[in-house]
Amino acid sequence: LPRRLLARSATPGYLSASGIPLVEGRWFAESDRANAPVVAVVSASLAGARWPRQSAIGQQVLAGGPGEVTAMATVVGVVADTRHAPHLPPDRILYRAVAQDPPPWLYLIIRSRPGVGDPTKAVSEAIWSVNPDQPVVGPWSVAEWVNNQTIHLRFLALISIVLGGVGVVLAAAGLYGVTSWSVTSSQRSIAVRRAIGASDRQIRSWFISQWATIVVPGLVGGWILQSLWTSVLVAAIQGLKAPSAWSVLLGICLMAVAAVLASMVPLRRALATDASPLMR
Repeated sequence: LPRRLLARSATPGYLSASGIPLVEGRWFAESDRANAPVVAVVSASLAGARWPRQSAIGQQVLAGGPGEVTAMATVVGVVADTRHAPHLPPDRILYRAVAQDPPPWLYLIIRSRPGVGDPTKAVSEAIWSVNPDQPVVGPWSVAEWVNNQTIHLRFLALISIVLGGVGVVLAAAGLYGVTSWSVTSSQRSIAVRRAIGASDRQIRSWFISQWATIVVPGLVGGWILQSLWTSVLVAAIQGLKAPSAWSVLLGICLMAVAAVLASMVPLRRALATDASPLMR
């Protein structure tokens, strides 16, 4: 297979405890013991990659699980995909019955009834009542586990939002400064046009055509730099996808709207100024 295959051993109660939906076939039963026919369950992405356009049920697969027991197993079920992180593609997983492929370690998933409270202490005490020397890592709630798995993604997202906000503020300030300078340097031309009878609409059209020669190259250059930087990030971060054409177009439109809004205040101020002193 082109992508790494994950092997997992699971008990008959794992599916109901984890909440992973069954797509086709069946899950492991108590009858899937060590002396029973070797069976396996595969994830949907693995089934689609290994047996495209056909059912995975009844197919034979060479299975080696966490306990390194290798045997030909018959696929009896297909379950929905899971991911290690939201931005990564689905994991291709081969599940084996824990009685047929016992691993050197186990993760326990415990689903408690509503209102029971925090069961983590009770879980540890139940394990130690069977074997006081058994090391226990955790336990964690599902919310804590998800938080640990996604903390770096949330940090990157927060940094991106902060940098994006700072960039928008700096871009708006720069556009306002450039526009104010352009209006100031064009005040005499504006006064001349008003003196010969040009309307405010005609002056705005003339100014926008002059002002666009400064802003449009800046927007195009910013879009090129953004595209180059995005391609670098997409190549460096696994699972990160390039923005769609619609999102890029939306970003350019937003910057254009910001540029127009930044030009309105200085230009309105210039049109409201008495042109007599400038003409004299």
